[in-house]
Amino acid sequence: MQQTSKNHHQTNKCETDKNSPNSQKMSRRIWRVILWICVIFAVCYAIYFVSCKFFVSTVEITGNSMKQTIFDGDKVVLNNQDYEPKQGDIVVIAENGTQLDTAIIKRVIAVAGQTVDIDFKTGTVYVDGVALDESEYTKNGSTTKDEGMQFPQMVPDNCVFVLGDNRNVSEDSRNPKVGMVDKHFILGKVTMVIYPLHHMKFF
Repeated sequence: MQQTSKNHHQTNKCETDKNSPNSQKMSRRIWRVILWICVIFAVCYAIYFVSCKFFVSTVEITGNSMKQTIFDGDKVVLNNQDYEPKQGDIVVIAENGTQLDTAIIKRVIAVAGQTVDIDFKTGTVYVDGVALDESEYTKNGSTTKDEGMQFPQMVPDNCVFVLGDNRNVSEDSRNPKVGMVDKHFILGKVTMVIYPLHHMKFF
């Protein structure tokens, strides 16, 4: 009988603990945290929605012309707000910006006023007489594919000269169907790969 009474007393104590002021405070804190998480998520979604509508957009990449930097099937974020192309930027060009009749993704090698030359025997790209060190995004000496453009070439006003990082398969400014690209056909600068997660990176 004494043992039963003791167990009953312990049960009552546990029930009392659940309804104690400390337990209620903890419960309220948990709900506050959940509420804040929901609010933060909603705000982030709203910012993302507005950004996608007015400042940035997402694009799924087709093709391997930027491999090993960006791969076929990758989803990227484009900054299209007051963008001015700079040497080294990765950009997406609208389908009506070239004679290829498809949107393309390339790297800006030179901008208006700069002179581009390519030695196809050594695979070296020159801008304003200086050999580019392209080891950060492609193998130096890999630009050996001649597509028919004559070099050297000065980039005209409001235009850019672009190449794909995967030089052996890329159709780019070496090809007369692309040539010098009018910057007004640039949809935006690639700032990030967002999918798949193991390819995620910033530029």
